[in-house]
Amino acid sequence: MIFAILTFGIVSVIMQFVLVRQLQTTFLGNELSLGIILFSWLAGSSLGSFLARPALNRGQKNKERLCLLMLFNCFWAYISLFLSCGLKNMFGLSPYEILQPLEIFLISVINILPFSASLGASFVLASAIINAPVRVYFLEAVGAFLAGLLCLALPLYFNSTQIVFGLSCLILSCAVAVLYKEKGKILRLLFISLLILNFVLQGSGQLKRFHDFTNGLRFKPQKLISSVDSIYGNIAVTRRDTTYSLYENGKLYFSTEDTESMEELSDMALLSHPEPRKILLIGSGISGLTAQLLKFPVDNIDYLELDPALIASGLKYIPDSSGYGLNDPRVKIFNQDARFFIRNTAKRYDLVILSLGDPLSLQLNRFYTAEFFQEVKKVLEAGTGLFCLSLSSKEDILAQEMLKYNASIYKTALSAFNNIGIIPGERMILACSDNPSYLFTPEILEERFVQKRIPTQYFSAYHIRARLSRKEYVRENIEANLNKVEINRDYSPFGFYYCLGLWGKASWLNFAKFWRFLGKIKLTYLLLALFIFLLFLRKKAVKITIFTTGLAGIALEVIISLIFQINFGYLYYRLGLIIGLFMLGLALGSLENIHDIKKKHPPAPGKTLFYLETGIGTLCLFTPFLLRGWEPSYIIVTTLMGFLVGYEFGTFCLIHPAPVVYSLDLAGAAMGGLLVGLVFIPVWGIYKTCLGIALIKVIGLPFLKRQAR
Repeated sequence: MIFAILTFGIVSVIMQFVLVRQLQTTFLGNELSLGIILFSWLAGSSLGSFLARPALNRGQKNKERLCLLMLFNCFWAYISLFLSCGLKNMFGLSPYEILQPLEIFLISVINILPFSASLGASFVLASAIINAPVRVYFLEAVGAFLAGLLCLALPLYFNSTQIVFGLSCLILSCAVAVLYKEKGKILRLLFISLLILNFVLQGSGQLKRFHDFTNGLRFKPQKLISSVDSIYGNIAVTRRDTTYSLYENGKLYFSTEDTESMEELSDMALLSHPEPRKILLIGSGISGLTAQLLKFPVDNIDYLELDPALIASGLKYIPDSSGYGLNDPRVKIFNQDARFFIRNTAKRYDLVILSLGDPLSLQLNRFYTAEFFQEVKKVLEAGTGLFCLSLSSKEDILAQEMLKYNASIYKTALSAFNNIGIIPGERMILACSDNPSYLFTPEILEERFVQKRIPTQYFSAYHIRARLSRKEYVRENIEANLNKVEINRDYSPFGFYYCLGLWGKASWLNFAKFWRFLGKIKLTYLLLALFIFLLFLRKKAVKITIFTTGLAGIALEVIISLIFQINFGYLYYRLGLIIGLFMLGLALGSLENIHDIKKKHPPAPGKTLFYLETGIGTLCLFTPFLLRGWEPSYIIVTTLMGFLVGYEFGTFCLIHPAPVVYSLDLAGAAMGGLLVGLVFIPVWGIYKTCLGIALIKVIGLPFLKRQAR
């Protein structure tokens, strides 16, 4: 049984890792879905543990039941892969469409809940078989930690279908081991046969066909040419008629035959500077933007692209990509995170161009914050440097959500630069500098365009005058709304939420309005309501504490993940490790609890809970200040939080039956994942969210201490 319980932990974390990566591609990299995905997983585990409780008193056949659940997991692992790619297409949603929270919720629940419910029921059955729930908790956590370490290596060598193949073989082998000394030979032979069938499907290439087919569903009606999983995400190349498109984590990176937009961005940016020679390009170099920049008399272009697989896929699968200018000796490619590069380079540039699309994820939003703009300012030539970025907009009528989004990024730019030039259009360009002599007028830009004699296919002097004709109208509207929007910051990513609100305004449930409504509710009101709720239910203080501990534990795990994404930008390579470290903490905490209980004079549960609650609340409060750009701090904080939650689990089991504790803990964790990702952080930001979670734990202390007495 030890092997089986370790397997549950390994399968749970690796499958979470695989499904998060798959669903994140389907959801176009929107990290808010992380909380919804975790909610689906934990709610399923809670439901499964609850449904399995009636079977505990029918003891003799628990091993057979456990193995049948393993069989279900083996099949559903493949089904969930298919659904993670195909459900969006089945619901009639375009591959370009940015999904709303309710659509994300529906797809996540259908995909994840059956698998996680089966794992939750397996935990309860395993606890009944060996009659030691805390030991099961410890062994499962050890397996999860080992899986977290494996997640660092698996994406380097295997795609998602190959990983699921390995998991299914592990599950089937585990079932054979559990049934080894049992009387039922038929069930054991069934698992052995399925294990052999699994290898036959892999050896005959059927699983590769399955992988290609399921990945192609995501981009229908386009034809999938290539799909590559790197440590940073998924890179896909598609074709429709003669047009090729390249996608990064489900988001359209660029399409061929889009020369007009590339010309417009490059020409407008370079004409805004009197004499740009040294260029730093952040993103979109493979799209043809580099070739457009090279038409100007530049000395060198440093091109930053984090994922080398993106450039490799573009050059390999897209015709005429050799003409994108990347082989020019003036171009130097750096496969580094742009924030890391800018913080550590000693170079200075005449012009920095940011071309990453809109901040539709926290990974992208970190390049539109006040902190990043200040970092960019340090690599510009003093007094003459110019920073250009583009974002979705309109040149005629700026509607409410578009205006808020544009005004937030404009206000953020003003926090770092004194002179902001506006070039209106479907992609508005902000030209930022500290040089008051830089004037972005049609006459100046037209004169430079004529003097430089730049060869263009679509762009002309007429475009310059047309684009700038509505400049003052756009500026007046944006500046009139500056007091209605917040500055976009790393830990208060309002630009990200305004952007989501813009793209979600067509949804029947407008989450921008939902977030605005919740923003009017003060944190103190919610805490007062919680206090009154606890006052009426003070006799159930321990059960409420179990629920809030699950909530706080998973909420902090989500927050740690989001902070990691904000600071480093490659969460999905480290996500399995973060989950594994949390589970390591759970294992160490439960092990320490077992050790303390065996002492001659074990600590009183009430007093222990009081100290643990204080520790969890304190850690929640200080987490945003402890986590910055030093990776070991994430290891320490994640493991420590897991330790506190794991120790509490063992203490709770001394007061209530283990299935009750497990169900309440998972229910709280599910609610924590949903509320933090979907409500608290969008409304309050990271600092206030951590404060709110800390206060939730502190408010319950008087009631907990009173009941313990």
